[in-house]
Amino acid sequence: MDVTTHAPGPTWQPPATSTRGAAPDATRMDTVELLVRDLDTMTTYYHDGVLLDVLDQSGPTATLGRGGAPIMLLRQEKDLPDANRRSAGLYHTAIVFEDQRRLASSLLSVARHAPRTFTGASDHLVSEAFYFTDPEGNGLELYHDRPRPSIPYAPPTTMIRSALARSEASCPATCSP
Repeated sequence: MDVTTHAPGPTWQPPATSTRGAAPDATRMDTVELLVRDLDTMTTYYHDGVLLDVLDQSGPTATLGRGGAPIMLLRQEKDLPDANRRSAGLYHTAIVFEDQRRLASSLLSVARHAPRTFTGASDHLVSEAFYFTDPEGNGLELYHDRPRPSIPYAPPTTMIRSALARSEASCPATCSP
């Protein structure tokens, strides 16, 4: 089996959580490659808006990241067909931030440079996430993970019981599953 070893993640990221056989413990996401029509527009959006550093730009590609670590590679394909929203494909690219302050800086920058790209936000208890659509229609999630000690935890059985109780309370006797 051919296994590629990558450098460990940034020092601010917590150690990988054991997946008990699903994947090696040190498994992490690597650089995301996006095919784009307009390399300049997309590079500007991710650099000026999202505040990623341009690590390398040559020919039809640009690599962006933070702290010298690549996060995304934009590869220009001028004849790229229009995205079909009814077909399978990438839902969104997720970019994690070290803390709320850095996430807030990126959010403010996107609001200033591309205000109409915001599509929503969500509190996932374990993280806070904000969603955008880049200039070519690709989904983008900017988020930060809460520190593990502050994450509210309920065993799965408690979560299921709680959801069922809420469901039963909001459903009249005539509701059927």
